[in-house]
Amino acid sequence: TSNSHFKEKIFEISSDVEGGSSLSESILRHSDIFSDFYIHMVRAGEASGKLNNILSYLADHMEREYEIISKVKGAMIYPAFVVGAFFIAMIVMMIFVIPQLTGILKESGQELPVMTKIIIGTSDFLRSYWYILFIAMAGGIVLFFKYLKTAGGKLFWDKAQLKLPIFGTLLTKVYLFRFTESLSTLIEGGLPISRALSISRDITGNTVYKEIIDDALKGVRSGGTIAGTLALYKDIPPLVTQMISVGEQAGKLVSVLRSVARFYQKDVDNAMDNITSLIEPILIVVMGLAVGALVAGVMLPIYNMVGSF
Repeated sequence: TSNSHFKEKIFEISSDVEGGSSLSESILRHSDIFSDFYIHMVRAGEASGKLNNILSYLADHMEREYEIISKVKGAMIYPAFVVGAFFIAMIVMMIFVIPQLTGILKESGQELPVMTKIIIGTSDFLRSYWYILFIAMAGGIVLFFKYLKTAGGKLFWDKAQLKLPIFGTLLTKVYLFRFTESLSTLIEGGLPISRALSISRDITGNTVYKEIIDDALKGVRSGGTIAGTLALYKDIPPLVTQMISVGEQAGKLVSVLRSVARFYQKDVDNAMDNITSLIEPILIVVMGLAVGALVAGVMLPIYNMVGSF
């Protein structure tokens, strides 16, 4: 590896193993790099004598997880960049361009359209009180991220993500993929279902699904089934609960979970392709309307003023 920090950690793990420690004990000392999921899987592989198979599962799992997350991030970066560039361009126009035209429009003495008054008012506010807007935005961002670090803030944000148009459905599929993929891998690695659920709960990355899985864990410990608890929540599609129920009854939970995980992986891939193809034309239309409204608000009174001569 070219990463010097990671290279140093690998040397330390190698030294620990040569000194008599097991691989799981060695990587446990570096929990800032290796997740609980990774550590428990390695430990299960050592106990069952199938460490090579477990490492192959981990490699495949991490590769699939990386592909899914990369596609989601890629789909969000493009619109965020375009919208950000648009707002910067609008602010530059409001501060430097609009004021040059404001004097001409006011000297004409004609009644200005409502849109033009709004544009001029916004421009005057940005030029005179830009520091207030900057402080308010900076303070709002800081307070927002502090709020997200609280339990209530994290739950609010995770719920809000699931309700986003288009992206909410996509993120739901990503979380379901994480849950079914990790749970199947952990059970196949030899971990008890209760322990596998506990680790999968932390892997999902969303508080809503963590609470659901936590309830499923309590249900299993009290003698119930996973599907029986999941069926109580609308955030878990019937496909997932019914497939898990079939797997539990047939004694083939691992294979069923893998099938569900593959389904959601393909579903996320298809959804990402559709979103990527739709984002560009949608942004073009929205930006075009915004620019058109700005130009109309500025040019319409100028056109009327020229036409009056």
